[in-house]
Amino acid sequence: MVLKTKIDSCMIEMNMLKEQNAEAESRANQETLSANIKAKEQAQAAIEDLRLSTTTTIKQLNSQIFEQQETISRLEQQATWAEQRHRDQIQELHIRVENADDRNQDLSTSITASTQPLLRQIQLYKESLANQQSNWEKVEGR
Repeated sequence: MVLKTKIDSCMIEMNMLKEQNAEAESRANQETLSANIKAKEQAQAAIEDLRLSTTTTIKQLNSQIFEQQETISRLEQQATWAEQRHRDQIQELHIRVENADDRNQDLSTSITASTQPLLRQIQLYKESLANQQSNWEKVEGR
């Protein structure tokens, strides 16, 4: 009977240990589950923060792209206006060059025409001088 009591007491102790083990295992499972839930919540919060941050960054970058496109468009328009102004100035300068060439040609023609009488007069003076010198030489030579 002593043996039976010892076996019964061992059985009771073993059942208590099983219960304690089951309780410890249940607590461990609950703690693991709780830790997993907490980790999942933290991961979801981090993902949400990252999503919000990414959304904000994308909005900022889109805004910068829009501003840069506006700047490019404005600069292209200014360049087009400047190019047109330069073309107009070049055209005006071509016209002025043509007018100056025409005036130069007119002046060259008129100078040639106006110097012809003077050249004839100079030639006549030379001939007259030569004749006078020849006559003086004849007079003095007599």
